[in-house]
Amino acid sequence: MSTAATYELPESPAKKAKMTTMTVTPKEEGPVYGVDDDEDEIYNDGLHMMTAEEIDRYEEAVMRSDGFEVPEFPNVFAFGLITPIMNNISAKFRGKILKYARFAIDRHNEERAKEGARELRLDITGIVNCNAEVSCPVNYYITFEAKDLDMNELDQYEAMVVTRVRHDDDNVPIFRKKTKPTNPPVPTEHGPSDSNRAVGDPSNVCET
Repeated sequence: MSTAATYELPESPAKKAKMTTMTVTPKEEGPVYGVDDDEDEIYNDGLHMMTAEEIDRYEEAVMRSDGFEVPEFPNVFAFGLITPIMNNISAKFRGKILKYARFAIDRHNEERAKEGARELRLDITGIVNCNAEVSCPVNYYITFEAKDLDMNELDQYEAMVVTRVRHDDDNVPIFRKKTKPTNPPVPTEHGPSDSNRAVGDPSNVCET
């Protein structure tokens, strides 16, 4: 009577990687920006976790601008980061951002009509800037130029558009005229970050 041979399979190298916990902000609350520094050595992919100085710069910019003006952080890997995307997207995706800007204006014009005001009209120059927060849904922080037909004035406006996978419940929690800057703008790093290039179309992350 023969017995079945047993084989011991070698442990997968992936299982040998050191498990680490996520590092939250110094306030011990809020969004998670990265994982422990040991991850940099494990993956050795040229990206790094946000430093304390980078986190401070980022949080100050978000608090001051509500996410509409944030610096780029080249070669940073982070979760839930609001990131400038205008330099890293195709013409096709620029059209998608323009569509979201029109969606925000249409929602705002519905409220203006209730008050008897005339509409805002998106200017032909269109989008000035756009930041994205990939979080399923994707939050877009769009700055654009529009003309107030009541005042016959062209101004910059800001709209936060929260998108859903099926887009039935897309909404606009922030819509406002952009305030004139009283402080120097947040400095940005030169060149797009590798983490931005990894997601050419942020909305694809959530598509099923």
